[in-house]
Amino acid sequence: MVTYTGANEHSGAEQPPAVPVGELIDATHTTVPMGHTIVISHPLHPFDRRNVEPGALIASEDRPFTFDRAAVAGANRANLLIDKPQAPRDQRLPALPPASVDLNDLIKMLINPFAHYRGNRLGLADPPGPEESEHDSIPIELDGLKKWEVADRLLANLLSGQGEAEAGEIERLRGTLPPHALGNRVLDEVGPTVVALAAGARQVLDGERRWAEINIDLGDGRRLEEPCPVPVRSRVFTSCTSG
Repeated sequence: MVTYTGANEHSGAEQPPAVPVGELIDATHTTVPMGHTIVISHPLHPFDRRNVEPGALIASEDRPFTFDRAAVAGANRANLLIDKPQAPRDQRLPALPPASVDLNDLIKMLINPFAHYRGNRLGLADPPGPEESEHDSIPIELDGLKKWEVADRLLANLLSGQGEAEAGEIERLRGTLPPHALGNRVLDEVGPTVVALAAGARQVLDGERRWAEINIDLGDGRRLEEPCPVPVRSRVFTSCTSG
């Protein structure tokens, strides 16, 4: 009997045997009758249903692979925990009662309607993120999305009144840029675009700014409200990103 790990221990993806084992399997296939199974894939857990069902692992035998009573009890218990598939629900959700609409909630809905519907109407939370923080390792090369995030933060810092050199130094201190010359290369790549965007945005953003409260009647007993005053210029809400 020869054993080898046939699946990745982290992802469960199938992986081939080592070269000597693979050659042994090929040589053995030439000595056994056609259709005879010489490689058996065993489940990872002893309480897997295939271990206790007759013929599930070895089709030529009408007995289970194991007689472990604890494994049988675990398999029976696991089978009870499996939810039976249900038919899709072909019905509409009940309408929400009339209520005030929060401005921040409206903005989130417009940015990502599906995520808003999933959380507010279906009550489904976002899947948990990875336990390991992305900042635990030093970045060497940034993909397109990471470069956009860097550019967007640089733009926000420039529009808040900081200089180009100061905004770049803040980004370095965040630890999101590759070290030394690699980080300078990223700033040199996105810097001209950010500076041009900031110059164009200032033509709209510069000028008199005042604070206004949001309280709009939407009809049917609904109102759009924002308890905290928001800044407006010339009765226009403004926003600028690097996208």
